[in-house]
Amino acid sequence: MAGIDLNREALARLRVSVHTQAGKLATVGDGFPAKDAASPSLFGTLTGAADLAAAIGRVEGHVDQELGTVKSRLDGVERALDTIEDNVRKAEHATTTNLPAV
Repeated sequence: MAGIDLNREALARLRVSVHTQAGKLATVGDGFPAKDAASPSLFGTLTGAADLAAAIGRVEGHVDQELGTVKSRLDGVERALDTIEDNVRKAEHATTTNLPAV
């Protein structure tokens, strides 16, 4: 059963790693979209300042959507790894409890 233990340990490490990365991503994502939209006044009297500010808003919105998608997928991977760990534990338990006494 050493192979099963090794796989369980690898799955647990992978799940922890995914959880850690999801946490880091959440920290980055907390800033999107910005609480205050980019204002044309940020660019002074630059011609097209309003268009530039609107473009920044669209980019922030897109980044926010992408971060949400990635976070959702990482959460799904973490849940899947947890399910696999549970299934391996159940299978191992079922195997050991159904063996005849020697």
